[in-house]
Amino acid sequence: VLHNLAAFMLALKVDKNEIRRKANRFVGQAHLGLAHTEVIYGLLDSLKTTEGNSIDLLALSSRKEFAGRKEFFVHIGASLASPQAILTIRDSCVTVKTVKG
Repeated sequence: VLHNLAAFMLALKVDKNEIRRKANRFVGQAHLGLAHTEVIYGLLDSLKTTEGNSIDLLALSSRKEFAGRKEFFVHIGASLASPQAILTIRDSCVTVKTVKG
């Protein structure tokens, strides 16, 4: 989210020093891990040469789980009165779950 916030602020032509100040403050308050902190600081270091809408937005990590799968409600049997199930198609497998859990 912080990466996307910095990209949005840059697109709105907020002062780059203000973007850096806000991002540093959020990094300190959020207790991010080393990997995420390196990504944010890499972005902040590249602000000097970055203009406008040149930063790509990142998908939220909570949504990445759903990116590679599709879910369908299906009927087990030939009629619409037969019980329903959830058919999930992923990159590596197909699963069928009952609606009841």
